[in-house]
Amino acid sequence: MIALIADDLTGASDAGVQFARRGLATHVVFDVPERACAADVEALAVDTETRAASPAEAYRRVRDVADRLCAMQPDHVYKKVDSTLRGNLGPEIDAVMDAFDLQLAVVAPSYPVMARTTRYGTHRLRGIPVHETEIGRDPKTPVRESNLVRLLESGSRRRPALVSLETVELGPQAIRDEVVALALERGVSLVVCDAETDRALRAVGESLAYRRDVLWVGSAG
Repeated sequence: MIALIADDLTGASDAGVQFARRGLATHVVFDVPERACAADVEALAVDTETRAASPAEAYRRVRDVADRLCAMQPDHVYKKVDSTLRGNLGPEIDAVMDAFDLQLAVVAPSYPVMARTTRYGTHRLRGIPVHETEIGRDPKTPVRESNLVRLLESGSRRRPALVSLETVELGPQAIRDEVVALALERGVSLVVCDAETDRALRAVGESLAYRRDVLWVGSAG
């Protein structure tokens, strides 16, 4: 089973439908079901409704959900985040990694078909850093920082670093080598990956697809 945690219903649904389109039996829920009730579920998307919550409350709610999902022993865990970086990215990533005792997260929120891309760590909407767009003026969850590494440095207890576009474009093996080097040599736990195309996102996914001890963090792309 694939476990997916999103901070709002739209996000849970948008990401869940990607799995359903590929033939997986997918459920979108507001709470973690009993294990017996989820026996036939291949992808379970849980909405925590934490986008506008305080960082502490977001951590608490997501940790509770993640703890219960962990007991279901999913094959992979996906933390769905907003494609324009609204919400509590750092605290919620920390909550999932704490619950599942994971040492590595791959963060790639690009959604190229919707003009959300990441280049040299800066996340953009229609080519403009997200904090300089209407997203920076969002009445509930304004985004003040477009650089993902800096955003995670300020919101997470873990160390982030970037895998740049040049490395991503070399393909899965180059990405894998860079991730391993960052983790072993610099103690990096949050690996931000540049991506401006669907091909780049596929390369990121393929780089560590064989590992079950990685938290995947991304949007509906």
